[in-house]
Amino acid sequence: MRRKTRPTFSGDALDLRLPRSWQELTQPQLDRVLWLLAHFAPGEAAAYAMVRLSGLRIEGRAADGRTVTASIPGRWRRKTLVLQSWQLTWAARQMDWIGTPPSVPVRLDRVGGCRAVDAAWHGLPFGDYLKVENLWQGFLATQSTAPLAEAARLLYRRRDGTPPVRLRAEEHELLGVSYWITGTREMLATAFPDLFARSSGGGGAADARRAMDTQLRALTGGDATKEAAVLRLDCWRALTELDATAREAHEFKDKMKRMRHGTR
Repeated sequence: MRRKTRPTFSGDALDLRLPRSWQELTQPQLDRVLWLLAHFAPGEAAAYAMVRLSGLRIEGRAADGRTVTASIPGRWRRKTLVLQSWQLTWAARQMDWIGTPPSVPVRLDRVGGCRAVDAAWHGLPFGDYLKVENLWQGFLATQSTAPLAEAARLLYRRRDGTPPVRLRAEEHELLGVSYWITGTREMLATAFPDLFARSSGGGGAADARRAMDTQLRALTGGDATKEAAVLRLDCWRALTELDATAREAHEFKDKMKRMRHGTR
């Protein structure tokens, strides 16, 4: 269990010991940061996050606005101190990174009483992966939360491992789903560079559907009777095969290009 950090004050130095990345957030901290981002602009959210996550308590502000009376938790009692406004501004900037979505899988462990699947989607059926990808493209095209809510239903499971019929997710939890998908997609693009080399630009829902159909045909060899088994595959296993196929296709294309130009 991660030990809760406390702010310290020594002379003119204010050490708030704030998280420095998405990966450093505990589950309660992640929930709080997502809630702040869902209700405030990034700059305001960073300032509120600095106060909430550090344990700093703002007691009052001087009439000239230049100094702030605050307190920090001590071993036996809270310690009161006077801070310059610039010190708080500087401290808030240490949380500016929350304005950029994570580039690695970060997610809430539970939403609506359901438990999240593996953060990197290991064990997620390939069919569900395709659905999540299609819903993601739908969200990008419409900016509606409906596709995110449906994606959340696939990524959070009941005790028996099945998706809930309906998942109750709050606004900030759906934001967390979008950040989770963003981070995992970036990770998959790195893990399977040949497969995702041509799709990094995101051609929209229609292009995504064509890409999914192409992937299914590649895995089934054009045999529709194998489709059900392919859709049950672990998505990482399916993507590994598709990446190898894409790499072979790229190598063959490069070889043909060299032959046309008279090189080996």
